[in-house]
Amino acid sequence: MAGPTWAPRVLGALIMTTFVLLLLQLASGVWTNLTGPSTFTADTMFPALTAHYGVGYLLGILALLALVVTGLTRDLGLILPALLALAFIGAAGIEGSLFVRTAGNPDMDSTGMAVAFLLAFIAQIFLARRWAARRRAASAPAAPAASASG
Repeated sequence: MAGPTWAPRVLGALIMTTFVLLLLQLASGVWTNLTGPSTFTADTMFPALTAHYGVGYLLGILALLALVVTGLTRDLGLILPALLALAFIGAAGIEGSLFVRTAGNPDMDSTGMAVAFLLAFIAQIFLARRWAARRRAASAPAAPAASASG
């Protein structure tokens, strides 16, 4: 993996932390759905929704950091899934914001939030797989040089 020597370790930590936060985001979303009022407004606040917002902001920050770190590696196989993860996390946040700010809480916004979350999770899986493959390739022993026999 090209780039700074610290990039693979930092990227690995970002990937794992993002996975944990994505699972927490799913859990806080379910908790919000089960314990919240039947309709939300921009002024609605309760612990589950506050946790959901907070985790969402952290996900956005981590996804942006992962994109910066992958950019430092100049490895398109890492940059693309990191960019997609950031885009889908952002899209989920926008859809969630529309959901709570629109009267009646449209199903379309809820579905958009769920689809964007799922696509972000899938992009994160691709990023993790690419990262792991690059780490394996970097730690594999070099092939012995062919000897010139004549």
